[in-house]
Amino acid sequence: MKRKILLLLLIPAVLILVTGCNKKNETDKKQKDNNKATIDLFDEKMGIKSTFTYNKNDNFTDFKKEEGGASKSMTFRNENLDVKFEMYYNIMTKTTYETSQSIRTAQKYYKEYKFGKYEAYAYGEYDDGLYLNILVNDDNDTLNVLFVSIDRIDNNKEVIVSKVVDEEIIQDFFKSMKVKMSK
Repeated sequence: MKRKILLLLLIPAVLILVTGCNKKNETDKKQKDNNKATIDLFDEKMGIKSTFTYNKNDNFTDFKKEEGGASKSMTFRNENLDVKFEMYYNIMTKTTYETSQSIRTAQKYYKEYKFGKYEAYAYGEYDDGLYLNILVNDDNDTLNVLFVSIDRIDNNKEVIVSKVVDEEIIQDFFKSMKVKMSK
């Protein structure tokens, strides 16, 4: 009989502990979600939408979307890292993409990256700028490439853009990329 009473008293205590822990986990998750922001680059003509998620305290600012040329572009900055970005989509044949990559391997700041499931390569000859080609799809002979130009904002010679791309903030930004194709 004492065991049954003890068991009946333990059940509510365990339930209180479990629900209390769940509420704490939910609160922690909400706080993390409140610290996140998203931005997307959507090009209706090409039927591509890329969404990026980043921490608000990572200091990405001045997001501007522009219409012009063959593709929509987006510019933004990161003052803490002293760089500015411009991104737009480009269409290439597989041969052109591979030839371009092969030629650029000789450049001073050539490096290959993997952002989640997307392969990319960066290239450049100078400390103050870098180009990044992110392969969005590899389904057929026509490839969609997200072209990213990254430039130093100030004349601070200590900032080498190729090293900035290796920063965790930038890596996380591009790894968060989710692409939807509508065409």
